[in-house]
Amino acid sequence: MMSEMKTLLWKDFQLSKLCLLAGMMFIVGPYMFIFDPYIPWYDFSHAWLISTMISQLTMGLVAGNIISCERADRSAAFLAYQGARRKMVIASKLTICTIALVSICAISFVLSFWLKGIRPEDVVEFRILQTCIAATGFCFFGCCWLLSDLMTSSVAAIVFGFLLSSFIGCGLSTTSHYLHWPRIIEVPYWYIAFVTAAGLISLVAGTWHFIRSKES
Repeated sequence: MMSEMKTLLWKDFQLSKLCLLAGMMFIVGPYMFIFDPYIPWYDFSHAWLISTMISQLTMGLVAGNIISCERADRSAAFLAYQGARRKMVIASKLTICTIALVSICAISFVLSFWLKGIRPEDVVEFRILQTCIAATGFCFFGCCWLLSDLMTSSVAAIVFGFLLSSFIGCGLSTTSHYLHWPRIIEVPYWYIAFVTAAGLISLVAGTWHFIRSKES
């Protein structure tokens, strides 16, 4: 069993290698501009914020590609023919995605301790911002995962998986402005709750559908 899981993990890592490489560029790239003499106003704080936000796109790339790419090239059918258990197959893919999400959030959290200029009274708001960004990444994970399970196109799964969190954010901003619900100060909390729930529901639905699917 362990040997089979190691083989599946290595296979899924190879499938996701380009997506993970792109994620590394999302994390490191913004910090490279600190050394650009032509943008003197750009500092570590700007780099951290941009890196933290765009690095969450990695979850959409990995989750949106990891299932659908095997359906497109028929390797999913080959795995089933070889007798690979679907629960172990999905566990391997979930492991890769979870490691990616935890790593992205952990790197952002650790680097945040080098930020300057955050007053003690702003710490709570800063941590709420971090939580909003992490929750958005989790929503990308769940939505792209579900669409990757339902579609044969990785590109479509990734693109459409990115949209839900934007709709939630726009919807809350609109209702807060015109209907005064929720209050503007409560919008981040409602956003975190909604995108986390959307990500979790999508993740569970995608996993359940994959296990119950008879396509192979």
